[in-house]
Amino acid sequence: MLSVEIRGMKALARAVSSFQKQERKALNVAVRVEGFRLMKRLKRELRQGRPGGRPFSKLRRISGYYEGKRLQEEIAPGAKKVYRRNRKALVRAATAVRYFIPKKKETEMHVGWTGPAVSKSWKRIMKLQQEGFSAPVTDEIRREFVRRGAAMAKRSLNRRYFFLRKTTTRFRTPARPVIDPFWRAHREEAWRNIRNNYRRKLSGERI
Repeated sequence: MLSVEIRGMKALARAVSSFQKQERKALNVAVRVEGFRLMKRLKRELRQGRPGGRPFSKLRRISGYYEGKRLQEEIAPGAKKVYRRNRKALVRAATAVRYFIPKKKETEMHVGWTGPAVSKSWKRIMKLQQEGFSAPVTDEIRREFVRRGAAMAKRSLNRRYFFLRKTTTRFRTPARPVIDPFWRAHREEAWRNIRNNYRRKLSGERI
């Protein structure tokens, strides 16, 4: 004999291939389950104003006014007061948070303002918000602020903020990091959950 013949290799190759497919599927499911959990967690922490446990800087008076801090108090003396809950910075951004797994990249997962389901506008807004930005105070903006300020009750605590000083030429919005503090706070937990999910799925458990 010049060689050893081992039969049944095709069946073994099929079995190995099938097991590899099960492994890939289990990992894909494990990543998706954790992506969905992280998405919900980020939404909740944004609504609390504390992504990753790190609180945002407080809204300024003008921002608070536009967010409905004390809605009817600004309209006119004697108007019925309607108080609303003080909104936190970026609370509306929670509605646009998604998790996304690119096709053909089953082990790659993104959480935040990402993927085709999130508009370019939201992506641009959140990039600016996390980096911080400034905008010029144009004559048109200055006149609009004066108009709104003049329409408020004179006793309003917010009224004076709408009459801008001549030296105020730009509005600056501070950086409000979201993704970095969120991932630092939850990274280890996320990896641990993916590993646990993978083992549970591979063992046939429904997750």
